[in-house]
Amino acid sequence: MDWLVLEVSTFQLETVCEFRPEVGVLLNIHPNHLDRHGDMETYEALKARLFARTRTGDTCIVHEPLINQVRSASGGGGLWVTFGVSASSDYRYADGVVTSGGREVLDLRGTLFANDVLGLAGAAAAAALSTCGVDPRIASRSAGTFKPLPHRMQPVGEIRGVRFVNDSKATNLAAMAAALRMIPSKIRLIAGGLVKEKDFTFVKDLLAQKVRGVYLIGQASKKMASAWSDIVPCVFCETLDVAVGRARDDAQAGEVVLLSPACASFDQFKNFEARGDEFARLVRDRVEGVLKPGKDIEPAAGAAGDTLKGASAR
Repeated sequence: MDWLVLEVSTFQLETVCEFRPEVGVLLNIHPNHLDRHGDMETYEALKARLFARTRTGDTCIVHEPLINQVRSASGGGGLWVTFGVSASSDYRYADGVVTSGGREVLDLRGTLFANDVLGLAGAAAAAALSTCGVDPRIASRSAGTFKPLPHRMQPVGEIRGVRFVNDSKATNLAAMAAALRMIPSKIRLIAGGLVKEKDFTFVKDLLAQKVRGVYLIGQASKKMASAWSDIVPCVFCETLDVAVGRARDDAQAGEVVLLSPACASFDQFKNFEARGDEFARLVRDRVEGVLKPGKDIEPAAGAAGDTLKGASAR
């Protein structure tokens, strides 16, 4: 075995004592699992523990905006390498290409990674491959044939020119924000579920730019509407079935109906997979409801839901 690749969670980093990666990669830090860790300071410190036991000969690969805080918090002794979108990054993503020292090392043009969200993952991968003595250019072919796993920006159907995308794995606001950035079209967003975060306001600018309407489900509905209804119409739907029907009825050709809940699923579903499967089934049922070619979709059952715009939910 040449290399063993591990994904290590903050839950595991709470208790590790001897763990020391020869090559460690920290992609980002966004609020998550605060119900367990208590606050962001603790969460960030646990993330930094990934590098705590590194020493000379090890490599610590970090998103450039995080380098100072992570290096200080970890106390690790490895070589620090950055990736990002700025010219000062050791591995820089820009316009579909990853460069290092001004030299192209990975071409992502024409792939799912050719955007400022997944392009950063490509830059981190290029850094890791180079560190391991592998030419990053070999990843271009893999990037070109890569298909996302289910529930991760997964296309599940199209009705009357409206595409439906299943991003049920987006169980926090950072994942929702990434999904919104990746879609160039206007969006009808289905969000909600079991609350994991306290502050929903940091995505407001993105919602204002990208989203035509939010269709709210589950326990988080009132909190999300309270945070967002002053900048985007918010429709209380309660269930995913109602949300899909209402979003489909409102969407126009060229728009995308996106399930990206920013919440856990456990208030209504067994897990995020079950939530995504149900979304795909609901879309499929509506696709199969199409009449003969040239005719419209059969109307969904009436979906009653209050819409808030310009006022906070009460």
